[in-house]
Amino acid sequence: MPRLLGASVGGVVLVALLATPAAAQPKPIRAGSIVTASVRIVLDGTPVRPVRVTCAGSIGGTKVRAMSKATRGKASCTYRTTTAAKGLTLRGAVSFTARGERYVRRFAVRLR
Repeated sequence: MPRLLGASVGGVVLVALLATPAAAQPKPIRAGSIVTASVRIVLDGTPVRPVRVTCAGSIGGTKVRAMSKATRGKASCTYRTTTAAKGLTLRGAVSFTARGERYVRRFAVRLR
């Protein structure tokens, strides 16, 4: 479910930013595939381009490298999994800055 996030100055909310939870694609997620986690970012119905997108991820406690991408209205991270990771969980975070505020969206998916 999307949550409204507010940037505040002196306790007054200036903007209401809608950032959805991170969602991983494709479904079902298979070991050995490329997995993309993305977050939609909208301000008053208008897509917002995030800046400084960073990605973190691990499979079974081992760090996984990721590529970040920022487009208008979306922050995404792409992870390359191995076939040896079958049955393990890919845990990650998509971090980004939008309208001067830093946001982090976490996700966890089981690799089949």
